Amino acid sequence: MINLENYYAWIGLTKDSDTEIWMWRSTSIPIYTWAKGEPQPTDSCASIFYSTKELYGFPCEVYFFFVCRKYIQFVFVDESKTLKGAEEYCQKHDMTLATLLSSDDLKKFVNYEFSFWIQTVNGSEPNQSDKCTTMTTKAKTVAARTCSDHFPSVCMTDNVILIMEKKTWEEAMTHCRELVLSPEDQSRYELVSVEAGIDDAFLRARASQADTEQVWVGLRFLGRTWFWINRISMSYPDLPQCPPPGKNCGVISKTSAHLEMADCGEKKNFLCYKL
Repeated sequence: MINLENYYAWIGLTKDSDTEIWMWRSTSIPIYTWAKGEPQPTDSCASIFYSTKELYGFPCEVYFFFVCRKYIQFVFVDESKTLKGAEEYCQKHDMTLATLLSSDDLKKFVNYEFSFWIQTVNGSEPNQSDKCTTMTTKAKTVAARTCSDHFPSVCMTDNVILIMEKKTWEEAMTHCRELVLSPEDQSRYELVSVEAGIDDAFLRARASQADTEQVWVGLRFLGRTWFWINRISMSYPDLPQCPPPGKNCGVISKTSAHLEMADCGEKKNFLCYKL
């Protein structure tokens, strides 16, 4: 799973080069709470870290998202810019870089949707004249972008293991949870979950090596509902509310990686992933 809530965004707090006092760009009210150990002596501009709502200092030339303010409204901008570029953008749209006038303002900073770079497969870019592609964090919308634009990137490591043993769904789940690759490795494993539209190509490549036509994944129908056993949110609204008799477990095909249903008692290869 990818944690896309740990990101920084510029706000309108900077250090005066003469007095070395931190001041808001548009007010003299000193309302801010630094994270432990922040800021560093070389820092000149402040950002907010969204997962903790604490402030961190950085050199002003770093590229971050930013937050503008117009009266009491905050506007999150998911374009990465230096602080100068962020300030110019806010001013162009009749706003200022965000200031925190009271502790209640921090409650208005929610986890916003933003775009990040992805690598597309088999020339699937929306527009071949644009050679780079982004995806949004929540809606998973893919868009063509100019490659010189600034967006964050997400690096992924291969933490999925194909187990080429034929087991029932319950046996596969138990196998993953008891999996130990080496005495030094204390990692925990679970049947893999599938995020619609993101994992297809990767899982298709991994499942294609199986010696069964389908492989088990961590999807289960129980108590009149479909759920992933690792408790991530369900992103497949088209699954039937009442599956065919016996077909209460999830599989993906080795040829398409599409999510399908199968009899939990059938014996198949399966995919475990490191938690």
